[in-house]
Amino acid sequence: MSTLEQAGPGARDDPVKILANATNRSILNLLAQGPSYPRAIAQAIGVSEGDAQRKLHRLERAGLVHGAWHHEGKTVKEYRLVASGIVLDFQEREMRVRLLPIR
Repeated sequence: MSTLEQAGPGARDDPVKILANATNRSILNLLAQGPSYPRAIAQAIGVSEGDAQRKLHRLERAGLVHGAWHHEGKTVKEYRLVASGIVLDFQEREMRVRLLPIR
């Protein structure tokens, strides 16, 4: 199990805040079905490709998705989930976010 640490400025984006956004949740639900590209994700959820790319970048910074560059006629970034679930551990004066591995 992976643990995401929240540590000061420049730290990963807060996965809890990211999950509060309906568009981010739609992207994660779509990626739960398999890897995809920004254009296909944008079309599937009804947002612009630029909006999808910004959301994907934030999801990647939060450690929830992974993007890898592929050359298929042109260079495109394919995104996939990195976890099958998220666990919030509440401890003394802090909260830890753990990612459950994909099996």
